[in-house]
Amino acid sequence: MPEKKTILFVDDEPLVLNALRRMMHPLSRDWTMHFAESGAQALEICERETVHVIVSDMRMPTMSGHELLQEVRRLWPRTVRVILTGQPDQETHSEALAVTHYFLWKPTELPMLQNLLDRIGRLDSILTSEPLQNLLGGLDALPSMPELFVRLTRMLERRSATIDEISSLISHDMGMTAQLLKTVNSAFLGLRRNITSLREAVMYLGLDVIRSLVLIHHLFVSCDRANKDSSLRALWEHSLLVGGLAQRIAEQRHASAQAAGDAFLAGLLHDAGKLILACKLPEVYTAIIADAADGNWADSTRERELLGTDHAAIGAYLAGLWGLPQQVVEAIALHHASETPQHGEEFLPLTAVWHAERLSHGDASQSAEFAELAVIAS
Repeated sequence: MPEKKTILFVDDEPLVLNALRRMMHPLSRDWTMHFAESGAQALEICERETVHVIVSDMRMPTMSGHELLQEVRRLWPRTVRVILTGQPDQETHSEALAVTHYFLWKPTELPMLQNLLDRIGRLDSILTSEPLQNLLGGLDALPSMPELFVRLTRMLERRSATIDEISSLISHDMGMTAQLLKTVNSAFLGLRRNITSLREAVMYLGLDVIRSLVLIHHLFVSCDRANKDSSLRALWEHSLLVGGLAQRIAEQRHASAQAAGDAFLAGLLHDAGKLILACKLPEVYTAIIADAADGNWADSTRERELLGTDHAAIGAYLAGLWGLPQQVVEAIALHHASETPQHGEEFLPLTAVWHAERLSHGDASQSAEFAELAVIAS
């Protein structure tokens, strides 16, 4: 029987905590539960217990949920952090995004909470699996987070950065400049005129999209130095296609700008694990390519036979190592899941990437509501 994990609920209203106690009772065989009425009490529990998941209300006196989760992130970074809130305003939502992995909306019901805990458990089992740890432990260092991404992130956080400042920063990287111009003029974006200046490209794409492109470009450049396999060019095109499709799917479902941006990033990086294989294990990568006659590794069977894990898990591990949002890590890890992802009120990047991956291969059988996007993919 698997070891029970610990979940901590924090809310300053005793009635809410009592309701959560009653609701969680059916899950008591799988979870050890603690309940705290303040941030200070929650931190005391975290000091003496290994807390795997913390679910906190956003608005609490003395120490807010945001302040509590900030402290949990600093002291116990492996703890999964969940905000329990009503529909927040934009400012509150943006504030919470910086410290939380997931949102739960009030009023919360057991199926919604059960679904979230199942997702957390499934992702954890993938990223902590022994075959994955053994494989990665035997490799040279994984690619580091590119400095340009870090500097662009700081600009984004500042919110006052100008187009000219961003363009000037990117212009120091000639390879990235060329790739941005190539991407903005690609057939997939369907612009009616050619964009020739970096400044125009930055204005059209936006900083979030550019940051995502910086990450994937960095991976491809790092890999290309070690592996000249011609399949990498096709992999770049596929990554760009899935990222664009995922973003359009999220926008079609009226997802938030943040969710659409995360969908694009997850779509771009969904096959990052293949790049790691090509770069670090080129012989294995070549063997898998040869065994997959059509180049489509939808079920990752051959990877698991040879390695005990697959490119989705490897890519998700790298995304987690880089500190990317949990929902991006989840979308990368589970984009080959056999079942259609379920989502509640919040549209998930995983849902967008799952459908985008299938549409990119011309399969709209489980994606009827997005079938018109299959034309773009063809």
